[in-house]
Amino acid sequence: MELGERNGMDVFLFKEPVPTPLLSFAVRYMEADAGIVMTASHNPPEYNGYKVYNEEGVQILPETADKIRSHMEKLGPVEEFHEYELNTVPDDIIESYLERVEKLVEPLISKPLGIVYSPLHGTGLKMVSEALKRAGVDVTLVKEQASWDGSFSTVRVPNPEEDDALELVKKYMNRDGISFGIATDPDCDRVGLIVKEGEEFVKLTGNQIGVLLLHYMSCKMEDWLRRLSRPIWFVQCVMKEVFIFLKRQRASNS
Repeated sequence: MELGERNGMDVFLFKEPVPTPLLSFAVRYMEADAGIVMTASHNPPEYNGYKVYNEEGVQILPETADKIRSHMEKLGPVEEFHEYELNTVPDDIIESYLERVEKLVEPLISKPLGIVYSPLHGTGLKMVSEALKRAGVDVTLVKEQASWDGSFSTVRVPNPEEDDALELVKKYMNRDGISFGIATDPDCDRVGLIVKEGEEFVKLTGNQIGVLLLHYMSCKMEDWLRRLSRPIWFVQCVMKEVFIFLKRQRASNS
């Protein structure tokens, strides 16, 4: 942060750890040139690093990362640091972000839904819980993992895609008779979702979660889809093919 200030940049710092998607939103909201997240992501605590987002709030591509890395390799150690009074990110960004999320998701109040949620000791603790509650979800927090803990002391690795990271979520689901459980990694840009069917737990893959989201979009955004002047392309062909199938299925049912 100091290096940014010393080089004539206006640097804004969040008052506390926040989810990576909020940083992405803040870059656009504040019309910033870039955003940086200091994080170990979903890795063990001995890891560290940072993620860089461009002026559009999009994570940089490998070629840009390579350019940054080449400059870093030319730098020597910083011999002296000075204290600077940093700017803080405006408080209204958090509320603006939550309001934007509310507009994207139809409230579920008419059909109550219970979910067990674990932030895996990370930044989703406040934001995800609040967003779910605003959507009408009855949230049960995994208390053992509902605190910021950089050592991630209750899991081997804080990756919600790993089965063993979800053991406490399953325990709470069994205890309270709840059918759905989710967990987010410490910087809250990766999610794991499990569903209980009878006595069995089913963990959805990233592609399966993507299909569910696409189906929701196709149901709620039919007018928008009809107005598209060009097709939507996805990184993975399987996702594109599934989306085309969903669109055709919706058309045949209408």
